[in-house]
Amino acid sequence: MKKKMLSMAAAITMAVLCLTGCSNAFKADSIVKVADKYSMDTMERLRDMDDELKTYLNERDNSAYYVSKNDYEANLMYAAYIYAVHGTSPDIIVDEFVYCIDTKLEKNSGYNRQTEIYMVTASDEKSARALYDEFAKNCVAYDCSSGEKDGYTYTIAFLGNDDRSMKVGLYLKDKTLIRISSGGDAVKGDCTEFFCKELGLISPSTLEK
Repeated sequence: MKKKMLSMAAAITMAVLCLTGCSNAFKADSIVKVADKYSMDTMERLRDMDDELKTYLNERDNSAYYVSKNDYEANLMYAAYIYAVHGTSPDIIVDEFVYCIDTKLEKNSGYNRQTEIYMVTASDEKSARALYDEFAKNCVAYDCSSGEKDGYTYTIAFLGNDDRSMKVGLYLKDKTLIRISSGGDAVKGDCTEFFCKELGLISPSTLEK
């Protein structure tokens, strides 16, 4: 009887740990932990991140991340990296923003791919949902799938062939949205796969034929 009770306690503990891990995926510290494990460079200032992005224009690799230091920076990042770029994004207020980028531009290597990761914590759940819905609209041209898993809502999308592909993963929990997008030469075990596995999120690669 005692052994059976211990087994039940262990099962309950594992379930709690699983739920905790799933919820922790939507925290800045979790994104940072994975970015560090992937060996991304930490940018100390927002200006440093902007300078790092310019290396792509100079045909150089980059792999870096930055976490907003306050809500003022978070809204600056939202305006620069999402609102200004995607055009139709909703005009919302955000409390926190994490931005990661990984670019591989190895000439004549067959490996040229860029991955962007946003973690946006909006001021309220309605705003986060509006951003999620707007991004999800852009996935309709891809092979896509939506649903719920482990307490979060997701839309994953894939478009490509054996040579090149585009992958998008959208994940929403409460006020926080994570968006992972990757495009370029088709490779296995890329940045998208790494982050999805480490964060416990369903990968868009599951849609590959």
